[in-house]
Amino acid sequence: MRLVLARDARLAEDADRTAATAEKYVLPVRSVLYAPLANIPITALLGYSPYSDIFSIIGHGLVAAARFTFLFYLAVALFGVPLYFLLLRFNMLNIWTISLFGAGIPLAWLARDPDLNQTLLLLLVTASLAVSVTAFILRPKPPI
Repeated sequence: MRLVLARDARLAEDADRTAATAEKYVLPVRSVLYAPLANIPITALLGYSPYSDIFSIIGHGLVAAARFTFLFYLAVALFGVPLYFLLLRFNMLNIWTISLFGAGIPLAWLARDPDLNQTLLLLLVTASLAVSVTAFILRPKPPI
């Protein structure tokens, strides 16, 4: 009888450890769904021109925000989620590392393009930084 109770206690202990580990590696659904929307205020600035009327500025801003929101959802799915799990696995997930990678990936990718306007590069890197900080804030909280 004691052996059965000891085995059950050991199995319960293993189950608790496994559940805590599994809970740590949950897909950050809120981050994936809502963080790419943080780019909208920043990319809407791409439509601004001091020589245009207000309706043209609003129209260009809406088109830029709609186009880049799709790209940010794609970037979060392709780069953000694997990077999140990689940083979580090596216990390096904090706001500095996720912001460094969130702004560093588009900077390294787009900085080599000679035809890219520097203002556009700055706005896209800033939008990427906003998305990565928002994703960090919305991530699932680790169990205590």
